[in-house]
Amino acid sequence: MNILIDNSTVKSDFDKHLKQYNNKRILFTASFGSGKSFFLTEYFKENEDFLDITLYPVDYSVSSNEDIFEIIKYDIIDSLFEKYSKLLELQINDFSNLLIAQSFLTNRIDLMPLVKSIMKNSSIDAEQILGVLEASKNIASQFHDYKKELSVDERSLLLSYMEGFENKKGSIRENDDITILINDFLIRIKEKTIGKEFVLVIDDLDRLDPDQIFRLFNIFTAHHDSRRDFNKFGFDKIIFVCDLKNLEFMFQHRYGLKSNFDGYIDKFYSHKPFFFNHKTFLKDKVNSYLLKSPDEKGIEDLSDNSYITIYGTNSDFFHSVVSLSNKMIDNDLLRARHFQKFNKYSLPIDKIRIGHREFLPVQFPLLVMCHLMQQFFPRIEDFISSIHILSSKFESNYEVKSDYKFLNWENLLISYSIPFFIENLDEKNYRHNDEKSHFVKINNEFENAIYLEYKVKESFMYDFTSFHFIKAVINNTSHNNQAAESALSKPNPYHIIELALNKCLSSHFISD
Repeated sequence: MNILIDNSTVKSDFDKHLKQYNNKRILFTASFGSGKSFFLTEYFKENEDFLDITLYPVDYSVSSNEDIFEIIKYDIIDSLFEKYSKLLELQINDFSNLLIAQSFLTNRIDLMPLVKSIMKNSSIDAEQILGVLEASKNIASQFHDYKKELSVDERSLLLSYMEGFENKKGSIRENDDITILINDFLIRIKEKTIGKEFVLVIDDLDRLDPDQIFRLFNIFTAHHDSRRDFNKFGFDKIIFVCDLKNLEFMFQHRYGLKSNFDGYIDKFYSHKPFFFNHKTFLKDKVNSYLLKSPDEKGIEDLSDNSYITIYGTNSDFFHSVVSLSNKMIDNDLLRARHFQKFNKYSLPIDKIRIGHREFLPVQFPLLVMCHLMQQFFPRIEDFISSIHILSSKFESNYEVKSDYKFLNWENLLISYSIPFFIENLDEKNYRHNDEKSHFVKINNEFENAIYLEYKVKESFMYDFTSFHFIKAVINNTSHNNQAAESALSKPNPYHIIELALNKCLSSHFISD
């Protein structure tokens, strides 16, 4: 399922960064799982100013820089054929140059998968290509035998010396037949798309081992032509996609805390890193995420339409789910990758047993919220753990203060939690539509007893009982049905909902 996001602000910022003068190497950084790959894919899909190919070097598990560089060349050619074969208008001699190239014939890379990929995107007869492959097997060795027969003079010795560097795999001056061919392919494609720049994206660096990450960086630094400020292969721009903080941690772990990471990393980008603000675009359209489902339907697809008033997009409940999601985004507890796992905004249908009675989960907003949030997390315990983190960061205040105010949606979290602190919830004696206050006792995060004051209202139309949190107090005293206690200044709503969630988990009202 693709993510729907209004990331116009982020796109505009990246567009300005990418199009800066002489910005030829870009470090695109954000934390793991923040949607970097998705953003770049969408950006280049919608932007007509650039041609692009993307490499995913997660499988580059080889032992040397030279071998990695050969695989990179292989993958670049494969990507060019797959994406731009029509613009290349390949000729049979292109295959001859490719297959005769010494760097491909003498290393361990299997040519056949690449040849088959080329054949799929080419109008050239397959038998011709295979014939060239067969004939080329002996050409390289015959060519070198012929060179040995030539007389050696000073000029030829110098040319031979320079050619040795150009053909040596992984050399700083490496410029073998495959490198020349890739450069030629890029020129051909750009000639047919006048004015467009060619971008190479090296993605998923976060998934590599530290040694492999630094190896890849060093390869492209070594092959950057500093004398003419050209990128290897003739790409106009190269984008490295990674988490800069994670790179710094790995660098210092390997080379020591006193090592100069800034001096090391700044040679890999032209201007400054681009810090991808994934939190902004996630929060911009969190509603769209929640309403996105496989069949393109949203809230109208609820299992029981009678509950749309309670759980619909205009409801307080929906607002509380969106607000909680935003809070988690702010604290890096929800990222783009979590939203990709979200299936559907829906209601739970399995009944739960409380005491001697069975209830529908839709009668309890907290259980509905769990049903929705559970789609983001592998386990319900992970959701509870995220709530615990929010609780630990909340600046509570248990002093008495009469003019305290909650954020409305945080107030709702407490209201949703209250039923699970009530003893004998299965008995009808808790149902009231009067103005009488009720109290439940809990321990705050400092293990001090407090009371949650609430009122109860029952809707016979929807067979729904709602609990409305009034305030938190130290004593459960009241006078003439009016609460006499002054409110506590700022109790912790996340601690309260965490307590309720753990009760639900232990009572098997929620499960993975």
